[in-house]
Amino acid sequence: MVKEAPQIHYWLRLVQSAPFMADECLMAIPDIEGIDYTTKEYLKFATHINSVAERLNKANGEVKRPDAISWSPHKVELALWTHYVVSEHKPELLSSEDIYDL
Repeated sequence: MVKEAPQIHYWLRLVQSAPFMADECLMAIPDIEGIDYTTKEYLKFATHINSVAERLNKANGEVKRPDAISWSPHKVELALWTHYVVSEHKPELLSSEDIYDL
């Protein structure tokens, strides 16, 4: 029997708590002026993404929807990246009313 499960869970939690600093994410945040892959800029980026995750989770708690997801910094980063890429390559998807029928 493999006993690596606790370590896998540790790494999964770690990945969820650390947003990936992609160019698309940086360009989508007005407070970040340019692409600068330094520790200082990553910490600024991570702080911004963490505050968004906290705000979203607080809003979820206030609404008390049973289907509300829990936002991690990684999920926020993925949503930000996806929105940026779609807005660049297929912006008509963002203005479509069909997305609300999902």
